[in-house]
Amino acid sequence: RRVLEYQAKMRSLMDAARSVRDIQTSVGESITFTLDRVIAAERKRFAESMHACPEVTRLMRELVLNDERLHTKMRLEYQEHIANVKKNKPSQINSRIWKKQCDRKMRR
Repeated sequence: RRVLEYQAKMRSLMDAARSVRDIQTSVGESITFTLDRVIAAERKRFAESMHACPEVTRLMRELVLNDERLHTKMRLEYQEHIANVKKNKPSQINSRIWKKQCDRKMRR
C-alpha cells in the first residue's frame, strides 16, 4: 500500500514539474526549483523507510519503472493522435474510443 501511495504521489509531482518547466518566467523557475526539491526529499524519505529490505526496494523500482514506461508510451501515443487531429488528417480512431482503449490499458 505504501509503495502505491508513493508511486501516485511521485507521478503527480513529476507531472506537475514537467508542466511547470514550460513556464519561462521567474515564478515558473521558482516553482520548478521547489518541485525538484520536494521530489528529491520524497525520494530520500521513501528510500530511508524502505532501506531495511533491499529486495522490496528492487521490486518497487522495477514496478515504478514499468509504470513510467507505460505512461510515457500512452502519453506519446495520445500526443501523436492529437497531432494527427490538429493536422486535419482523418484519425484512425475518435477520441471517445481512444479514451476507452487507454482505460483498458491502465486496468491491465
